[in-house]
Amino acid sequence: MIPECPFKNDCAFYRLFGAEPRDVLRMIVDTYCLAPKGYQQCWRLAYRQDNGASPPPYLAPSGHPFQGLR
Repeated sequence: MIPECPFKNDCAFYRLFGAEPRDVLRMIVDTYCLAPKGYQQCWRLAYRQDNGASPPPYLAPSGHPFQGLR
Protein backbone atom coordinates (compact mmCIF):
# COMPACT_ATOMS: atom_id res chain seq x y z
CA MET A 1 0.00 0.00 0.00
CA ILE A 2 1.26 3.45 -0.86
CA PRO A 3 1.08 5.88 2.07
CA GLU A 4 -0.64 9.21 1.90
CA CYS A 5 1.55 12.30 1.73
CA PRO A 6 0.61 15.99 1.94
CA PHE A 7 2.78 17.16 -0.94
CA LYS A 8 3.54 15.41 -4.19
CA ASN A 9 7.28 15.98 -3.85
CA ASP A 10 7.26 14.20 -0.47
CA CYS A 11 5.60 11.09 -1.85
CA ALA A 12 7.92 8.32 -2.99
CA PHE A 13 5.41 7.16 -5.62
CA TYR A 14 5.42 10.53 -7.37
CA ARG A 15 9.15 11.08 -6.95
CA LEU A 16 9.65 7.75 -8.70
CA PHE A 17 7.44 8.55 -11.67
CA GLY A 18 7.94 12.31 -11.87
CA ALA A 19 5.63 15.28 -11.75
CA GLU A 20 4.43 15.33 -15.36
CA PRO A 21 0.63 15.04 -15.11
CA ARG A 22 0.28 12.58 -17.98
CA ASP A 23 2.99 10.32 -16.52
CA VAL A 24 1.44 10.46 -13.06
CA LEU A 25 -2.00 9.68 -14.46
CA ARG A 26 -0.61 6.76 -16.45
CA MET A 27 0.98 5.31 -13.31
CA ILE A 28 -2.27 5.73 -11.37
CA VAL A 29 -4.17 4.02 -14.19
CA ASP A 30 -1.68 1.16 -14.22
CA THR A 31 -1.92 0.79 -10.45
CA TYR A 32 -5.71 0.65 -10.48
CA CYS A 33 -5.78 -1.70 -13.47
CA LEU A 34 -3.68 -4.18 -11.49
CA ALA A 35 -5.83 -3.86 -8.36
CA PRO A 36 -8.36 -6.70 -7.98
CA LYS A 37 -11.23 -4.38 -7.01
CA GLY A 38 -10.13 -1.34 -8.98
CA TYR A 39 -11.72 -2.06 -12.33
CA GLN A 40 -14.39 0.65 -12.23
CA GLN A 41 -11.90 3.29 -11.09
CA CYS A 42 -9.40 2.01 -13.63
CA TRP A 43 -11.95 2.48 -16.41
CA ARG A 44 -12.71 6.05 -15.29
CA LEU A 45 -9.04 6.97 -15.04
CA ALA A 46 -8.22 5.36 -18.38
CA TYR A 47 -11.01 7.39 -19.98
CA ARG A 48 -9.56 10.58 -18.48
CA GLN A 49 -6.09 9.64 -19.68
CA ASP A 50 -7.31 8.92 -23.22
CA ASN A 51 -8.97 12.33 -23.33
CA GLY A 52 -5.88 14.21 -22.17
CA ALA A 53 -7.12 14.93 -18.66
CA SER A 54 -4.81 15.65 -15.78
CA PRO A 55 -4.77 13.41 -12.69
CA PRO A 56 -7.75 13.75 -10.36
CA PRO A 57 -6.89 16.12 -7.49
CA TYR A 58 -7.91 13.93 -4.55
CA LEU A 59 -6.85 10.46 -5.54
CA ALA A 60 -3.83 8.45 -4.48
CA PRO A 61 -2.81 5.08 -5.90
CA SER A 62 -3.82 3.57 -2.56
CA GLY A 63 -7.36 4.84 -3.15
CA HIS A 64 -7.17 7.24 -0.22
CA PRO A 65 -7.75 10.93 -0.92
CA PHE A 66 -4.91 13.34 -0.38
CA GLN A 67 -3.87 16.71 -1.71
CA GLY A 68 -0.69 15.72 -3.49
CA LEU A 69 -1.95 16.48 -6.99
CA ARG A 70 -3.26 20.01 -6.68
